[in-house]
Amino acid sequence: MLAVHSGRPVHREQLMAALWPESSARTAGHGLQTAVSALRTVLEPGQDRGRSRVLVRSGEAYTLDLVPGGSCDVQHFEAATAEGLAEAARGRGDRAAEALTRALRLYTGELLPEDGPAEWVVPLRERCRDQAVRAAHTLAEVELARGRAGEAVAAAGHALSLDPFRDAVWRLLIEAHRRAGDPEAARQAERRHARVLAALR
Repeated sequence: MLAVHSGRPVHREQLMAALWPESSARTAGHGLQTAVSALRTVLEPGQDRGRSRVLVRSGEAYTLDLVPGGSCDVQHFEAATAEGLAEAARGRGDRAAEALTRALRLYTGELLPEDGPAEWVVPLRERCRDQAVRAAHTLAEVELARGRAGEAVAAAGHALSLDPFRDAVWRLLIEAHRRAGDPEAARQAERRHARVLAALR
């Protein structure tokens, strides 16, 4: 949880509510102290208490500060997505495609799948997935506008692999197949889209 929010403070009550939701405040507080102590031992072995530079406490919040050369893939993904969307909105197709492609390389699957349906991670996981779908959808639009129908097909297919219930992406995929000169693939995409719509009824 601290790594996902690296560089930003997370209040102790937020940590306690997320990680010990069924426990009393006292039990959750003890659990948090134990977890923080263990984490500091792993991150900075031998460091005296109160001198931690990686896991820093400020008031009632904890921050995981990245060491020089450290990075957070979630933050890189979000930054690349934001950059790509902004460049697309400005009509800068080349820059948008580069940033959005970079973002989709960083999105390698569901966020923290090992945590299952934990309440604290589900909203973050869904947000990242939605951002990836939007990045792929926008990349498909950019590539089609640049006359790169094959790349548009791949990007739209990527978006639909993450969320098959996006009508606009299906329409874009069908159009991209047509512009790529593959009417049969366009018809197959239309049939798959129809099956998805039928499943929603």
